[in-house]
Amino acid sequence: MEAELNTDREAVKTTLLLMWDKAKDFIQRAFTIIFLATIIIWFLQSFDMTTVKRELGSLKGTFFVILYQTGFAWLAAFCVYRIGRLFIA
Repeated sequence: MEAELNTDREAVKTTLLLMWDKAKDFIQRAFTIIFLATIIIWFLQSFDMTTVKRELGSLKGTFFVILYQTGFAWLAAFCVYRIGRLFIA
């Protein structure tokens, strides 16, 4: 009787651990997609290329601003990801 109970507990424990691993993987992938979409939407809403071109007076400067903002956003996201992985993993 007790051997059956231990076997049942192990089965439940294994099932719950498997469900947790699957849920954690799904949440990490979903967060990545949501974060990427947020960055894209923020960039499209906050950046007006014609205004920057008019202010800087050149297309070269405009593309520098685009690359700078994108690079800075990527660096910030990378740092947040790495710091988050220290606490999650």
